[in-house]
Amino acid sequence: MISTEQRSDLLKFGIDHIFPTILPETANRKMVVPLYQFCQFWWREVFKKVKMAVVFIDNPASECLHWNGDVVGLFSAGAVSVKEFSSFECGTNSQKKAVFITCGPIHTTTRTILRDIIQASSFEYCVLITAAHPSVHQLAKYGTRRETSNDMAAFHGLEEDMLQWMGNMGTGEKGVPATETLFLTPPFSELFPLVDCDLVHVREQYQLLHRGADASHLTSLSSLELSSLPPELQVPAHHLVSCLHSLLAQWDMREDLYSLGHFSGLLAAQLEALPAANNRRKVSIAQPEALPAANNRHKVSIAKLEALLAANNRHKVSIAKLEALPASNNRHKVSTAKLKALLVANNRYKSASNACSLILVDRTLDLCSATRHDSDSVLDRILAVLPRLPGHSNDVAVNMSPICSAKTETAITDNLIPPGCLSQPNSEQCLQIYESLVSKRQKDVLLSLHQHLAAVTPSSREERGPKLATRVTPMTLDKQVGSFKNHSDKIAQCAGLLQQTLAVTQTLRSPRIAQLEVIVSVEKLLLQNLGTSRDGAVVLAQMTQLIKTRRERNLPLEDLLVVLVHLYSLAGTDITFSSQAEMLVQSAVQAALFQDRETLEGFLSTLDPHRKRGQCCKTFTIIRGCRVKLKVHGDSSQLRVTPPPLSARSLFESRGSSQPAAHTGLLRQLVADLLDPTRPELPDLACKSAGLKELLKTGFSLLLNMPRQQHPLDHPMVVIFVVGGITAQEVRLIQEAVADSGLATKVLVGSTRLITPLDTARALFQAHTA
Repeated sequence: MISTEQRSDLLKFGIDHIFPTILPETANRKMVVPLYQFCQFWWREVFKKVKMAVVFIDNPASECLHWNGDVVGLFSAGAVSVKEFSSFECGTNSQKKAVFITCGPIHTTTRTILRDIIQASSFEYCVLITAAHPSVHQLAKYGTRRETSNDMAAFHGLEEDMLQWMGNMGTGEKGVPATETLFLTPPFSELFPLVDCDLVHVREQYQLLHRGADASHLTSLSSLELSSLPPELQVPAHHLVSCLHSLLAQWDMREDLYSLGHFSGLLAAQLEALPAANNRRKVSIAQPEALPAANNRHKVSIAKLEALLAANNRHKVSIAKLEALPASNNRHKVSTAKLKALLVANNRYKSASNACSLILVDRTLDLCSATRHDSDSVLDRILAVLPRLPGHSNDVAVNMSPICSAKTETAITDNLIPPGCLSQPNSEQCLQIYESLVSKRQKDVLLSLHQHLAAVTPSSREERGPKLATRVTPMTLDKQVGSFKNHSDKIAQCAGLLQQTLAVTQTLRSPRIAQLEVIVSVEKLLLQNLGTSRDGAVVLAQMTQLIKTRRERNLPLEDLLVVLVHLYSLAGTDITFSSQAEMLVQSAVQAALFQDRETLEGFLSTLDPHRKRGQCCKTFTIIRGCRVKLKVHGDSSQLRVTPPPLSARSLFESRGSSQPAAHTGLLRQLVADLLDPTRPELPDLACKSAGLKELLKTGFSLLLNMPRQQHPLDHPMVVIFVVGGITAQEVRLIQEAVADSGLATKVLVGSTRLITPLDTARALFQAHTA
């Protein structure tokens, strides 16, 4: 029995408020709120629960809050303390209310931490807010779930357990808006699509979980199903699917699902089959939809169209005979051609009225772009140089000592001076600067920062110099930032601008930039050699020499392995590498691992010195698996596409000896085909939404001799979600392609995280080299 002092409230908040507003306003529907307001709305719901409470928040949830108003919002809402969600934290004897905010399911470690905190405290009222759907909790707890099962049973069981400690349950947010057209999902920053080397682990886990069941059918990635994946991958996959559904439910939308890649196909199939998603689509379709534009243009209402069809039946004539009856045509004020056009328009408007196209893409299909160091985006360089903000995957720690009086050499690690960061969601000026870090070149970013600083610098007008400098360098900005020292009021006023400026200058003045420039030159050399000779043995010989002379060139071994991944992904399956050349590179890497065993950093530091030979072989197996060749979906005899499908193209284009070879990433090629005004067929995109309704539409269209081809541009909004991470350079290229197309379609880009070349290598190797 629960006393009045010990309450348990089951809270239900919306989740996945991570998409910006890009739908145009129509007569029958108001424009959705902008992205930042959409996200902050749900945090305001959380803020209502934190008054007079001590708040415990995990790292993914804190990163979401970091991009949506920061911790100040919790204190402004009445929170008395904010602590890390850790077993080493607890409340004081005087603190009787607690709020726990987590992004993942309450299971194993998370459940243990929750129990430890509550048992070590004296709480009388607790609120638990999680972003995981009830079905995800059930899957994490029992390892499986049936679609007909009661998902809320997992919540009820958790509530009963928590009542012994003191607690209750809800759902929260897990997405962050980075820019107007980019969103990230920190809780899934570690989610990465499978590669061929994962099959051994998948088969082992499958036999372990299914008590020695036969796993011989799991021979390739295409043979895998979501239920056959290990729990550490299956749970976040279901979690991500439920989050996408929750977002679309908040928008009252139905979606056409497309996928590119096997793992994305599993996610799309799960979302398509999700019972809650099916109910959402039925409700969305059942809503009345007004088509004033179509009615005005064709001068006929849907009711008149039905009457016209009835008249056709009454006259017992075919469409061909109807064309021969001018009196009938005059009476109905519409020709057969207009009838066909009206049917097409009605289908288009009805499908686009309250719908979007969601395209899921595997990162592993294009590791070349993810491991490429030659980026025009300043944000990519910042992420590659500066250390991550502790507990975050998409923001960096900025050394703020240049504007502080304290003298320290390691301001990031000694905790004497709190680090700065890039995210400043409460400043419109800083949001624009962050957007420029993604979309503008280095010269334009430096000039923009100089102009912003010149307008607020505390120095006299004579010391400011000209507002429009002809040449702005990082030293120029450092000098402007230094003028804020000992002006605490100005620092507080311009804190966000100063943090972003220091992030840029510390990146461009870092010794790491020189290493990156050398790597960029190496990548360009390899690209040109592949484009001219197409001889893999020559390129691998160059890589062998680079590994042997890495110390003279001041190149870390970790970076050279990234270059190897870049090379194999760039070559694809069109260029072959001789086994002899591969053995030479493998021997060079093995020798380098032994020579650098005391100074290895990153994922290489986890290698076992006694097992380096076997792990080196595993590393090369993973690298060889980067040579991805896309498979065309559908009957190859029906491939009549212009331009050719993605599977028939290469990531690099050889232009002969007169012009240098060029690299074109998969996402850029996909968006170019997607926005083509001729709407070519997209055979590489597997459509998961072609059910019975679409088949009926296709059959009706064939009766009128009008081929019906489902296309992502059927809707006014297209969402491209990359599973495994995306680079700022790819986002920039997509934005430019959309702007150059001139189409009214809005394209939104999402991903699990912002990724760097080293992040890509860690995601590939770390799970296999231990």
